[in-house]
This record gives sequence, structure tokens and C-alpha cells, in this order.
Amino acid sequence: MGHPFFLRLGVAIGLASGLALGCANGQVIPTGDAGIDAAPPPDAGADAPSTCSDKVKDGTETDVDCGGACAKCANGLHCSQPMDCKDVVCTNGICGACGPNTVCPIGQTCIAGFCAACETNADCNGQICNAGSCVPCTLSSECASGEVCNYGTCTAGTQVSMYQCPGMVSLGGGAWGFYGCQNQLTNTPTCYEIESPTTQTFNCTYTGKLDLVTSSAPAPPGTTAVPMYQCPGPVSLGGGSWGFYGCQSQITNTPTCYEIEYPTTKTFNCTPVGTMMLASTPPAAPPGGKSVPMYQCPASVSLGGGAWGYYGCQSQITNTSTCLEIESPTTQTFNCTAVGGIPLEP
Repeated sequence: MGHPFFLRLGVAIGLASGLALGCANGQVIPTGDAGIDAAPPPDAGADAPSTCSDKVKDGTETDVDCGGACAKCANGLHCSQPMDCKDVVCTNGICGACGPNTVCPIGQTCIAGFCAACETNADCNGQICNAGSCVPCTLSSECASGEVCNYGTCTAGTQVSMYQCPGMVSLGGGAWGFYGCQNQLTNTPTCYEIESPTTQTFNCTYTGKLDLVTSSAPAPPGTTAVPMYQCPGPVSLGGGSWGFYGCQSQITNTPTCYEIEYPTTKTFNCTPVGTMMLASTPPAAPPGGKSVPMYQCPASVSLGGGAWGYYGCQSQITNTSTCLEIESPTTQTFNCTAVGGIPLEP
């Protein structure tokens, strides 16, 4: 599983780990899990001891015919110091063996307990294989089908296209109103408004893709796992004197949505679709994507009753820092609390 490795690369690794010793003639001998290194053995060649080819472990050898004054040992063979090994890694007396604190040679990673170049993402335990090394993902397109890039780790999940909707627009007044356009970031490409009897649908602008994790993977450091739900579209309750339609096919953090066709009110269940990983502070935008600050809005609050109502505060986590409620003729804007942010991929 190992690859030929030059002394210069071993020197670079030793320096990078901050564990190196200076030697005569400008040499630097790296250290590793095996402890402080001794001087490197001479190259095995024409001057190698005759014991280096007798198929017996003898002399200064650390394994049969290798190590010590003989040729360097391949991965998996015994060693007493990194310089006994072809890849200059000696961990617990085994060449190329690696653990959590092992610095593998450049272009290699710790795979199944040994330093080796990765070949596919499957070698990388959630990271991606790049030029032989395992590195964090930056976009879900780097992961396998059915996975999303969850803050550097490929995790089972799905992507949802998100749209930025316009703010509330007056339709000229009417007997009552429903205002589904509130500058919100949502998974629906349109929003609609009513100022009865006038109704109008508005287009929302594509903004990016939201990653939803569908496995039970723990939240990455600095994030909170927020369960998300797919709500149904508006459903007629039989008509009434005015309406509020809180079910708009939206993906939201609330497991229910509710509708009013006054005097009838009904709550509908929304379906679990995955988990949104909410960073405690707005994260860095992924390449070509965006970082969106998010806010936790309060639940609907009674304003004292009125001729009709619009209830824009529904305990939702959203990109708007305020929410609006109406119990006509009373209107009140409520502040939502900053709770961090989410990345949107392009």
C-alpha cells in the first residue's frame, strides 16, 4: 500500500509536525509515533552487509533483510525508527502504520491503519480523495450521489433549490388580505398575495441550494441540527368571510402549518424531509454560493381581534429579521432573533 518516498519529503513532514531534530551536514531527521529518531542508516547497496540477503532477521535488521544497515522496509514490516521504512513512518514498531496523530507522507493518508495514497472517496471516511490525500469537501458535487457536503464531510442527504421572494406588494386594497410574499427565502419559486377579491402570484428569484442531511449524523462542531418539514399546499376549508393560508408547500422547521377560512381553522401536518445544519454564526460561503444569516421568529400573537387576520409569525426560522401580523385594523411587526446562518451552494 506504500509508495516510494524521498528523504526530502520525510524532512518536510517532520518540520510540518513541529517535531524535528537538527543533525550534522544539514540533515533533519523527522520524529513520529515511534519517538525520537536516530541517525539514518546508510543506503543498502554494494556495501550492504551480507546478512541483508540471507532471508533471516539478523544483525541490525528490524525485519527480515531490511531496516538498520539494510534496505528500507516496506509498509507492514517491523521497524525501530522512521528511517527503517521506505515511507519514513514507523508507528508502534510497524512501517507505514498510522493512528490519529500520525503525519503521513505528502500525497498519502491513513487508510485502514496504514499510510497510503487514497484512490477514491471511499478511502476517506467522509472526505474526498484529491491527489492521493483525503481533504474536506467544499461542494456536494464532489460527493457521491445521494450525499451532500455537510461542512466538509460527505453525508447522506438531499439538496433543495431555494428562492428569494419579493416583499409585500399592495394590490389596491380589498375586503381582507393574505400576504404570502415577505422577502422570505423559500423552496417555492412563487409566492402569492390576496387583497380580496384581487389575487396575484409573484415570481421568486433562484438563490442557491440548501443541503438537508437525511442520516443520523451528529451536527458538525459549531452547528445545531434543525429538523425540517415539507408542508402541504393551501387547502380549501369550504370558504369563509376571510382567509389566512399558512400552508404553502414550504420547507420549514415547524412540523405543522395552519389555515383559516373564517370561521373555520385547521392545522395540517408537515412531513419530515431531513435536517438543516444551522451554524452558530453565518458560515463562509461555499465556492460560487452564498452565506445567509438566519433568524428565529416568535409564534403568532393575538393583537386583540379584528375584522380579519394575517399571521406572519409562525415560529419559523427564516432569513428575515422581522415578521408581520395583522388583525385588521391593527398591524404589528415583531423582531426575530439572530440564530446563526446557513450556506447555500450554487
